[in-house]
Formats: sequence, structure tokens, C-alpha cells
Amino acid sequence: MQIQTFIFQETNSLIIDVANRQLNIYNVTGSLVKSVSLETEGTVAINSLNKGVYIYEVKENGKRIAAHKCVIR
Repeated sequence: MQIQTFIFQETNSLIIDVANRQLNIYNVTGSLVKSVSLETEGTVAINSLNKGVYIYEVKENGKRIAAHKCVIR
């Protein structure tokens, strides 16, 4: 499955084009730092996250369907 995401540093937001799925964001040590239920496509606020490297995954029915790295500056 192809999932498109965009990170906008100036607004501290992650734009994601999937709906009805779970988004989990982990820091580099593997700790879950944010979890969001995606009811619709749209914007996820990431302003609570510190600068650094994160891995985010998208789950559907409890199974990982995508995972990507993102850098917050």
C-alpha cells in the first residue's frame, strides 16, 4: 500500500492520506510517543514532539501496513 505523508516544519504537522487506521509514532529508542486514530485523511499535530528522528507506522486491523522515518527539525 502506498501512503503519502508530508511534514510541514513551520506548522509542526504531519499530513497523511489514509483514513480509518491507527498512526503510531516512536522515538529512536522504540518508545511510543504518540498514537492517533485516523478517522479521516488530514493533519496530525506533531508540535508536542522534540526535534529528532522518529519512526511512524500505520496499522489497519492491528497489522502494520506501512512504516516510515521522519525528521523533525
